[in-house]
Amino acid sequence: MAYTGELAGLAAALLWAITSIFFAEAAKLVGSFSVNKIRLLLAVCIYTIMLLLLEGQVFPDNINSQQVMWLGLSGLIGLAIGDGCGFKALVMIGPRLTTLLYSTAPIFATIIAWLFLGEKLHILDILGIVLAISGVSWVVAERRFSNNKHTVAKGHPDEGTLFKGVLLGLGAASGQAIGLVLAKKGMVFAGESLSPLSASYIRMLFALAGIWSLSALRGK
Repeated sequence: MAYTGELAGLAAALLWAITSIFFAEAAKLVGSFSVNKIRLLLAVCIYTIMLLLLEGQVFPDNINSQQVMWLGLSGLIGLAIGDGCGFKALVMIGPRLTTLLYSTAPIFATIIAWLFLGEKLHILDILGIVLAISGVSWVVAERRFSNNKHTVAKGHPDEGTLFKGVLLGLGAASGQAIGLVLAKKGMVFAGESLSPLSASYIRMLFALAGIWSLSALRGK
């Protein structure tokens, strides 16, 4: 089917926009770090059931150690670190501005894929990057944090300034971009092609192990 990848990308953006509201509200109650821990645990449980029902097994037979390594790094950077920054930004500056900053993820992904995977970058791609960065910068520059209804009570683990929230949002976008490029490396270039479902499951397992290990070290 033509444009399957493009439609999948738009669907991912739409679903993230919807769930960002739920994540923001949950993080206001229990903190962004706890939200990331819980959602990864739930996601792994759901993926386990889906893989057993759809593919009859949890892990694919054709996966190799290199693919596991790339997908594991992708999960740690994209889902644990990147999304951790994103959830914190959701509380600090709200879903609208955070989602806007997330729109820079394709820019980071395009540049990283050009450097890391050798994908071609044409003049129209560069023009699109410049326009996107200009638009995001314009909106962020107009925002006044004092009028931000998403500010949280003093002492909340995710309180902060507009500047810190924007940095976290950009960190989330770059983390997502790096995670996606590493995932493509693991799915396509490091061995036999893997299904997106299996690749996502491995990413989530590593992210889950990483964030819960950190939680244990913190005594939580």
